[in-house]
Amino acid sequence: MIRQRVRYVRNCAAHVDRALYDGHTHREFLRDVDYDQPPLGLGTKTITFDEDVPANFKGGVGEYRALPSYSCNPLQKYYWPITRPETLLRFEIVGDEALASP
Repeated sequence: MIRQRVRYVRNCAAHVDRALYDGHTHREFLRDVDYDQPPLGLGTKTITFDEDVPANFKGGVGEYRALPSYSCNPLQKYYWPITRPETLLRFEIVGDEALASP
């Protein structure tokens, strides 16, 4: 479960590329998030959503990464979107061996 506070300051469109990574060689692309204007209106909002960790991910440190880009006019939409640093959340993946231990 991911809970994130987002501050919407302008009525702009957004595209967010998202992925999950384990600490080894696995990556899982998640469904992109796209909207034409902030879905909950302007202001600071708390959003909560669930993402399943794939069964082939190894135990250890995992990462959720989200890279947003915004466009408020046609120039930004087609040529030069507004970007910001990606959201990076680290979490612990518990492997099957840890679950089997008494």
